[in-house]
Amino acid sequence: MNNSQPDTRRPARTMQPPAIPIDEADRLLALYRLRLLDTPPTESFDRITRIAAKILGVPILLVSLVDKDRQWFKSCVGLDATQTSREVSFCGHVIFERRPIVVGDATRDSRFAGNPLVTGAPFIRAYLGVPLFTLEQQPIGTLCAVDVLPRDFTADEIETMREFAQILEDTIHAMELAAKSAGVLLYASKRERLFRDAFEQATVGMAHTGLNGRLRRVNRRAPAMFGFSKEEMLSRPLVSLTHPDDLAEHTQLFERIVAGEIEDYRLDTRLQTKDAGYLPVRLCVSMGRDTAGQPDHLVAAFEELAV
Repeated sequence: MNNSQPDTRRPARTMQPPAIPIDEADRLLALYRLRLLDTPPTESFDRITRIAAKILGVPILLVSLVDKDRQWFKSCVGLDATQTSREVSFCGHVIFERRPIVVGDATRDSRFAGNPLVTGAPFIRAYLGVPLFTLEQQPIGTLCAVDVLPRDFTADEIETMREFAQILEDTIHAMELAAKSAGVLLYASKRERLFRDAFEQATVGMAHTGLNGRLRRVNRRAPAMFGFSKEEMLSRPLVSLTHPDDLAEHTQLFERIVAGEIEDYRLDTRLQTKDAGYLPVRLCVSMGRDTAGQPDHLVAAFEELAV
């Protein structure tokens, strides 16, 4: 009869797959926006993993990005693999918990004892993982240290990993801001092209003036209305084209808009043509502002009135 008792010193060889965060869709979107997955090695990441591995004295140190079904290693010391399934990842647990996870001996931890990365190569025993957050505070990966021998990571070692993770986050945040800036520039460029097309193709005369009233830019319709070439119209003060009988009223409105008393004005007036005549027009003028919201120029539209 066998009277031996089962060994209760170690948990059963079970494995607990990492749970999925409730905001997983938003987290993945933040990860994909970075465009870091499957990119070549980057020295700014590799330098941190090399230094951190030496300071902590661990054989394996990784920057792991947790994708939908896998964890992919953006930087890696001491491991030939470039990725593993998310189901067996230790880092997936860090992503769900959104806080550092420390494992002293994975064979004694019910979450990991049966994990193939513990029972087989690389035979993980100790693990320290610190989450990496985007500007939107979405956890997209970890900086993690792995040892093949059980060990208790000290408070100083955990703090060191936190500091290295902060350096990595600063790099990630700079990448996010650069991507956003590029997006803003692209958007502005598209807006500028759309505006330019609309400006040139308008069926009414259009012009930009400086705050001093001098014409800076006119569309094709404006010179055609008054008989001038574009070059002849540019740098002439808008008010100076006004019929003498309308000049006082136009000057007063122009001075009010430049002073910030009004944002726009409309005036039925007569503007000079090249042949020294005057064309009846409805003149609409509005304030244009720069990206900081400061007055920058005036936008004028000329619509010919039937006599």
